[in-house]
Amino acid sequence: MLEMYPAQAVITNVVGTYNTIRCAEAAGSRPSSSSRRDKAVARHSVMGCTKRLCEQMILGRQSEMTCWAVRFGNVVGSRGSVVPLFERQIEQGGPVTITHPEMTRYMMTIREAVSLVIKTLTVAKAGHVYMLDMGEPMKIVSLAEALVRARGLRPGADIDIVYTGLRPGERLHEELLDPTKDLGPQSTGDHGGGLAKQLQPRGP
Repeated sequence: MLEMYPAQAVITNVVGTYNTIRCAEAAGSRPSSSSRRDKAVARHSVMGCTKRLCEQMILGRQSEMTCWAVRFGNVVGSRGSVVPLFERQIEQGGPVTITHPEMTRYMMTIREAVSLVIKTLTVAKAGHVYMLDMGEPMKIVSLAEALVRARGLRPGADIDIVYTGLRPGERLHEELLDPTKDLGPQSTGDHGGGLAKQLQPRGP
């Protein structure tokens, strides 16, 4: 949707983040984090470009408020999660629609995402990007098949799986690190298995 309406993407993500920063400063807030998902890394879409702009606003902020950014993948159960969509499709008798058989995504629960973002409060430094340990990426087709089997049904027999093709701005695999930049990841130690790397941004 944001590929079709880039102006709305800028208004929602960039202007929205800017307004949030201004409100936080006006309220006298000191620590502040910006949670941005993986799309800020490989900027192949309008969403990725706007989220990277949001990161730059956070990291380049000159004020008494301490700002940093957190990157992670998809949150299961959120409004943008594919899981509720799959569940509705299964309830309706299928088919379950997937863009590509090789599509993979990093997954975490809402509880994990919230707790790990809060955990950065104990270690975060101004102008840093933090990456949450997402484990191994999951194949979306495997997730869909697991949801079908959880209902006592058989993928491909009781519930068809249909591949619809990649949408504009969509990629097969997510990236949490930019392979073109030497960010020099440094271990921050064991923080409950969640906060894995601290990244030192070097340039835009």
